[in-house]
Amino acid sequence: MPEILVSDSHAEVREQISRLLSQATEASGQTFSPRAITLALMDSDRVVGGLSGTTNWEWLYIETLAVAPEFQKQGFAKQLVMKAEEIARERGCCGSWVDTFTFQVPTFYLALGYEKFGELPNYPKGHSRIFLRKLFI
Repeated sequence: MPEILVSDSHAEVREQISRLLSQATEASGQTFSPRAITLALMDSDRVVGGLSGTTNWEWLYIETLAVAPEFQKQGFAKQLVMKAEEIARERGCCGSWVDTFTFQVPTFYLALGYEKFGELPNYPKGHSRIFLRKLFI
């Protein structure tokens, strides 16, 4: 009988779970096969920012975007998002989506042409998780 275990080998187990999901969705004609996008903002040999996400089912999902405080407000975050969107377009994507929080300046994405399509209130308490999308035209 199967049992539930807490795994320490996150990447390996996640890949196996993704393969199971892909197998399950293939019956509907939709193969789950995310392709990673990882962009690093480098200062000499030091990572000072970056973006990680995936493309799947003709959409870009921006999972993480971060820039070190001393490099913020210089346009680097915008450049990272624009580069990820460029890669997504090359991969045939029709749009991009991201989730962020009210305390993480969602107006940044609004200024880049994203629109809000959902909200999860009190996540974390006193704040909201905001879901935004941008259609590529």
